[in-house]
Amino acid sequence: MLHNESHIAFLRYLLQQGTPVTAKNISAKLGVSVRTVKNYAAAINDAAPSRVVFSSASGYHVERSRAVALMGDENGEIPRTYRDRAVTILRRLTVENCDSLDLYELCSELCVSYSTLKNDISKMNREYGASGIHLNVENGKLILVGNEPDKRKLISKIIFTESSGSIITPSILKRSFPGSQVDAVTRIVRHVFSESGYYLNDFSYMNLVLHVLILVARIRSDESADALDSNAPDNKKGDLACAALCDALEREFSIKLNDNERRNVRSLVSANAYFIATGNFAELRQTAGDRAVNLTLEIVAAVRDSYAIDLASEDFLVAFTMHLKSMMQRVDRGTVAPCPMLETIKRECPLTFDIAACIAIKLQPYAHSQFSDDEIAYIALHVGAEIERQKLSSDKVTCALVCPKYRGMAENLYNKLLIQFGNRITIVRAVSFEDEVDCNGIDLILSTVHLNHPHECHSIVVNPLSWQQSQTLISSILDQIVLERKTRLLRDSFNRYFRADHFFVDLPPTLLERDALLDELCNALENSACTTPEFRYGVKRREEMSSTAFGNIAIPHSVQADAIESCIAIAVSPHGITWGNDRVTAVLLVAMSGIEMDTFRSVHEALTLLFSDSEFIQRLCSVHTFDEFHQLVLATTIT
Repeated sequence: MLHNESHIAFLRYLLQQGTPVTAKNISAKLGVSVRTVKNYAAAINDAAPSRVVFSSASGYHVERSRAVALMGDENGEIPRTYRDRAVTILRRLTVENCDSLDLYELCSELCVSYSTLKNDISKMNREYGASGIHLNVENGKLILVGNEPDKRKLISKIIFTESSGSIITPSILKRSFPGSQVDAVTRIVRHVFSESGYYLNDFSYMNLVLHVLILVARIRSDESADALDSNAPDNKKGDLACAALCDALEREFSIKLNDNERRNVRSLVSANAYFIATGNFAELRQTAGDRAVNLTLEIVAAVRDSYAIDLASEDFLVAFTMHLKSMMQRVDRGTVAPCPMLETIKRECPLTFDIAACIAIKLQPYAHSQFSDDEIAYIALHVGAEIERQKLSSDKVTCALVCPKYRGMAENLYNKLLIQFGNRITIVRAVSFEDEVDCNGIDLILSTVHLNHPHECHSIVVNPLSWQQSQTLISSILDQIVLERKTRLLRDSFNRYFRADHFFVDLPPTLLERDALLDELCNALENSACTTPEFRYGVKRREEMSSTAFGNIAIPHSVQADAIESCIAIAVSPHGITWGNDRVTAVLLVAMSGIEMDTFRSVHEALTLLFSDSEFIQRLCSVHTFDEFHQLVLATTIT
């Protein structure tokens, strides 16, 4: 990373040029001698890991990505590609509410030439023209032209583009909106729907937060929109929730929502929150109708047969059935609902779009008109969101709820569980009777009635009338299940991460000191081609920042996940190892590869818990061979 301001100015100037520049012209621009220009180029190349500045008979030019990296753009503040520059420009003109942008100042900010910027603007007009907006250049200023609803859709598209088609997260939203606003809206949305007794899944929750942020930002900029078309079914409880949301937004941001904006909020809520507490198909049929429910079930079966993807979660069944009902109405009327993520989905999620296209083919005999690419993209959003939800839910405890449907008890308990434990559990089925429970894929049965038969998974009886006590009981069993998962993973993956040549006991006195032992362990990992010398450097850098010792153990590791192959080297000494100002019994040198970071992190957590057990450490001190260590781990992690 460069710290010399003159060198940075030199690189920034070359980045803005479309063609090589002579040393004479550079010297005139920067106000230095030709010799100084040559010295700049030489010094920059010496400071870089690979050559950045190139010279030829035509002059000097730079390799863009290397130059940007060398300038210290660790946070991605300098857009590196056309896509990055387009998003930056559109964000400035929409989210940041700039009336216009000076072209020459924009060239400097983006580190591009004027001709490159003009080419970018032309590309953007071709790309976004169908969205109803256009970029005009007037008197050296860039202006965004279009109506307010189209601008709002464009903001949504920008945010989704920045998330690469994944689920929106608060950190992604904070790139485009003030952090305090994001925190306030997330708090308000969560509170309103908790008070209303409804649970929003993660995808729907963040999608609603995004669109509420857009609405608030535009209203605060004195921009108002006409009402959107809404096919939301009448629902008194849902209308109360929408009214509460609007009132809370007005109080928090000192704004006034007119009738059109309130109807827009109702449309947003109806598109993201389905006012059915469980996946009970009798209730779903009453709301969406037999046709939509039956088609959804056919589609789920077809996708399972063709792609081996199971979409039969309650989240997907309810959300997609409601979407399917309104989509079929639109198709039958011949109306189109433009999807702001159409091109992003087709480009970055081709398989998901292909699945959606096959679903549209399956639905075509039931429709009077052809499905547009926009409608297929909306189908892809539902399919992609479910696949993403399954990825995010892989660490959650899968539960079945057994609760009689008496005076709304099942629905109330279902929502309580998800509101309180939604980040820890996934309720994959809710039934009324014990004999309806299928334990396949279930970690825990939550029942309000006594269970008469033994089951292969964990089970507990919860009392809805004593919720505080039930919460404590549920939290305890969830902790137990998670611990069992981690220890089981450690046992099952032992041979993958541990090796005899990475295990050290009966250490000589010369290795009973931190730096000497670290060198010995790093040598072992390098000799087995698991790490490189850079890993050793990263380990020592991390240790210099603060000691990795705690209790009787030390867990040194690199500052980055830079190992060639994930592994763990272990050293044990009953006599103690001097570790800075501490003295430890065991040292675990952790080498992590970025490719399998998620799995390895779980193993690492399980190992840390195991080695934090004083009884395990005491038994470990009696171990003299790698096979004995393996047997000790197996015996300790049996559940």
